[in-house]
Amino acid sequence: MNHLKQLGLATANYESAHGVLPPGNLPQRDQAKPNEFGRGAGVFCLLLPQMEQMTIANAYNYSLSALSASNVTVAGIGLAVLQCPSDPSGTAPSDLSGLYPYRPDGLQQQHASYSGNRGQFSAPVVGNGLKFTETMCITKWRSAMTGVIYDGSRTRLAEITDGASNTLLFGERTWGILDPGTRSEYAKWQVGDTFDTTFDTFYLINGYKKYPFGSISADSRLGGGWWVPLTSASSYHSGGANFAMVDGSVRFLKEGIDTWTNDITRDGGYPAGVTILNPCFEPYLDTSQPKVYQALSSRRGGEIISADSF
Repeated sequence: MNHLKQLGLATANYESAHGVLPPGNLPQRDQAKPNEFGRGAGVFCLLLPQMEQMTIANAYNYSLSALSASNVTVAGIGLAVLQCPSDPSGTAPSDLSGLYPYRPDGLQQQHASYSGNRGQFSAPVVGNGLKFTETMCITKWRSAMTGVIYDGSRTRLAEITDGASNTLLFGERTWGILDPGTRSEYAKWQVGDTFDTTFDTFYLINGYKKYPFGSISADSRLGGGWWVPLTSASSYHSGGANFAMVDGSVRFLKEGIDTWTNDITRDGGYPAGVTILNPCFEPYLDTSQPKVYQALSSRRGGEIISADSF
């Protein structure tokens, strides 16, 4: 809870300096692929000055992607404020993954136990091979994000009409639950990516317990969803997880909070009433009604939430 309070304070200071909340991804050109976007600096990398980590901020080249050779040393610097004490693997670095085109021997990657709230859905992130010219779908996906920290976001406090005390800012996402063989590829503390430093409320808190994350099959579209522990909030705390709200308060939300029932008859497990629009396949709430958990992740959904419902 103390770590989340510190992150909330750093975010408030960032907003005071820049007039907006930090984005979840600040895409820059990839040093190895100059004609493509690269995964950019994530929210925690952008908050370094507000976390009194100017030495690390000065060592990071914000004009290049996070996985570029120039930024590979910063990847191995661990920040205690980003590592939950309840996560036994949280302080353990891993070898640089195959996602880095440049991997000098002996360098490692540190990870984060927390992530920013992008809203009710996941979204493709600029940097996964998208070209600069592919702007139509990027714009549509960004417009579908209901949270406050997502790819290319610049959320102003005035936009959070649901109220700062009723809107999630950061949540726990435990790195230790991931398979040891693939952990190094995810929760990279400095990278702005869906699977690194943002989460959504599509699945329930600790959704990995309900939807095992083995290999996916045609008969089990949700059970076996490898993405569940990568996109949803989770913790090793009994019965729920901690979250920071936009107003700086920290709340423990229980696993049993009112939340969507994912429809296993639909690809992706979208709840009934959610429409997928063409040609970019961005989600649209349509007739679906957000439950309490989803309402807490939206900045301006207009939902009425009782104070005793979370």
